[in-house]
Amino acid sequence: MRRLLPLVARVALLTAACRIEMNIGADIHQDGSGVISAEIGLDEEAAGMMEQFGGEGDLFGENPLADLPDVETREEDRGGMHFRIWSAQVEDIDAVIQEQMVSGPDSFIEEFSLTIEPTRVEVVGRGSAGTLMEGAEDFLPADQLAESVAINLRLTLPGKILEHNADQKDGNTLTWAVPLIGSA
Repeated sequence: MRRLLPLVARVALLTAACRIEMNIGADIHQDGSGVISAEIGLDEEAAGMMEQFGGEGDLFGENPLADLPDVETREEDRGGMHFRIWSAQVEDIDAVIQEQMVSGPDSFIEEFSLTIEPTRVEVVGRGSAGTLMEGAEDFLPADQLAESVAINLRLTLPGKILEHNADQKDGNTLTWAVPLIGSA
């Protein structure tokens, strides 16, 4: 994913109508196991531009989950975008997120902890596009960047959600939009 910025900058400079979306997600079970997923989606225009610049293969190949044992890869179209999705059943969601997504310099998850108790699940985290989008504001105004690129963290939690600071809630699934510039 670290080569995303130069490609995004080129694509966005050529057309404001293109869209790239990255999503990290986890369906967390009561015992801390679950399914972790990562996906990258491109609209038709972004895919065409990536192909023209020779970057689509690299963009799809640099997923932090690609090396997990028993990872499944699939593709699907939704909302006018084509997504490549990696998912894997894991025994310890917290450990995998720490090892695969928090520890890297290109990660947009800066901090993450998961505490599971018999009657309570607590998730604490902080994220930003960090070095992934470093220097993007030099190429694109923030509003154009936000129209072209989205990064989201989605967690489906066990039990009833009593409080949260997510940008969106759908049943037991919470979604945070990761800021492209700055942190949250």
